[in-house]
Amino acid sequence: MYQPRYLSDTGRVFFDSYDALVSEDVDSTWDVYEYEPEGEGFESSICGSGSASASVAFKGEHPFSNVQGVRGVEPAGCVGLISSGRSPEESVFMDASEGGSEVFFMTAAKLSPADVDSAYDVYDAHACTTKSPCIAPVESPPACVTADACRAAPSPQPGFPGGESGSASVFGEDNLAPPPPGKPKVKSAAEVRAEELKKALATCRHRYPHSKRRRQACERAARKAYGAKQAAKKATSDRRAK
Repeated sequence: MYQPRYLSDTGRVFFDSYDALVSEDVDSTWDVYEYEPEGEGFESSICGSGSASASVAFKGEHPFSNVQGVRGVEPAGCVGLISSGRSPEESVFMDASEGGSEVFFMTAAKLSPADVDSAYDVYDAHACTTKSPCIAPVESPPACVTADACRAAPSPQPGFPGGESGSASVFGEDNLAPPPPGKPKVKSAAEVRAEELKKALATCRHRYPHSKRRRQACERAARKAYGAKQAAKKATSDRRAK
């Protein structure tokens, strides 16, 4: 089986955590993190005492002891948030490039304006360098707050002799009101539950890729949570058909 690159030769570790390890993590769900030893990183993001921020926590060298009585000194390092930390949708680590400059994770959160659905997508968290700079984010248009603001601007009408537009010459100054917008399609309860089950099963597969027992337990819990009512409804329909 393929082994994801969650640990590099330089000591970088990529992992998932439900706990908020930095102040920017406020979503109370699973997020993707990385650990870097002091002195590791990329250009301006080298781990050190001055790299602490809302998304990065630095911890200096300190002694430790565990429950077995083993004592030692833990070297200094940084813990950094890679996924959003602000979305209710959980994120799961998938893989990293050989040098750790790119981290791939899966989430249903919309972290890009190009992501317009609620399905799981794979994102690439890329370390910005002078040789490989990051792409500038695409600015989404501001949300409209009124019905008039949401309507597209009317296209200009062809000119008429005398300088007046066609609508002003024939109908006066006011234009006809546009037709009312169509009603959006509403998903049924069965469709919603099917989507939630699909998301939950995908999360189980990627959270426990090497533990069949834990993955199967996770999948059973997902089917119990999102598939029971749908199955009961189908059984009732079959009895009625008979």
